[in-house]
Amino acid sequence: MILPAVYLNQIGVRLKELLAKSSSRDEAVMALIRELVIENKNILFSGNNYSQEWLAEAKKRGLPIIDSCAEGFAVWRDESKTAFLAKTKVLSHDEIVSRYNVNIERYVKTLEIEFETGLELVREYAIPAIEGQLAQSYALLSAVKSEALKGSLGKRVALLEDCYHQILKGVEALAACFSKLHTFETEEERVVYLARDIKSTYAELRTAVDKVEQEVGDEYWKLPKYREMLFHSSLR
Repeated sequence: MILPAVYLNQIGVRLKELLAKSSSRDEAVMALIRELVIENKNILFSGNNYSQEWLAEAKKRGLPIIDSCAEGFAVWRDESKTAFLAKTKVLSHDEIVSRYNVNIERYVKTLEIEFETGLELVREYAIPAIEGQLAQSYALLSAVKSEALKGSLGKRVALLEDCYHQILKGVEALAACFSKLHTFETEEERVVYLARDIKSTYAELRTAVDKVEQEVGDEYWKLPKYREMLFHSSLR
């Protein structure tokens, strides 16, 4: 694999050679572009680089797949991938190490604050909201006379109860994750745990909360809803 800086230097040399042979600068540049496209065809992809299609294609081409910050940060510690920065005097070795340490610490602190804030919002707003809605629904269910209506209302109550269960379970799991996070001694361990375990646990809790947001009345849901944030100005 040719390192980026070395490759750019080679491109500069090749362009000078083509300029000496060509009648115009544009002709030389286009000739070089044609050569580079042919040489690098195996890494060119004009589709959606965020799709599963591209992941499969990248794997088939033998290209690296970095799908988490933990893996991205690890590149900064691989001298075979960062040596060209020092060689070309873009960054010194100490500057590379410093950027790694600063970025990894910032990542851990930012995600920890974000997830703990999310957990606090769920405990203080989402859970009381669904409890209030359930209490109202239970009272209504007991007062309903129509069997048909009881059946429909019963399904709604069951849905709320399932969401409530998922949220409580998610809160417990996320709290346990935070307790474990604080047992790790290094930032590297925390980054991996955040990317591998806490993000997925938080996503599951978020899914349950988003679902219940659509089922709870405004009088119970004190947080802004998506439609209120998106269309607030247009509703005036």
